[in-house]
Amino acid sequence: QECCGSTGSSDWAESGWRTEAATNGEDAGLVPITCCTQLDGATALNPIAKSFGRCQQPDAGREWRHLEGCHAKLQQWFDFHSFIFIAVGFGFAAFQLIGIIAAICLCRQIHDYTYI
Repeated sequence: QECCGSTGSSDWAESGWRTEAATNGEDAGLVPITCCTQLDGATALNPIAKSFGRCQQPDAGREWRHLEGCHAKLQQWFDFHSFIFIAVGFGFAAFQLIGIIAAICLCRQIHDYTYI
């Protein structure tokens, strides 16, 4: 998903990531590279910013930085897919219930068999 921070890219301003970088004398920028718009072929483990410099500008727009928070994106994804999770859960429950009923029916018929 294309997102940055929990509620938005401004979450990184007071983050431990930025504080630690400042303590080590590094200029980490405003946001991590994963918040920047990525080039085609970039992956989460190997991010390649479209323009890291423009992404780090305070007024960077959607073309250079993901502005929406990840919490909202994850909530939207879960809301969209929750029906699938529920349906699969009920499917497993129905399968288990059929198995239990079949086992009970088989156990009740054991006494009807004549042993030779």
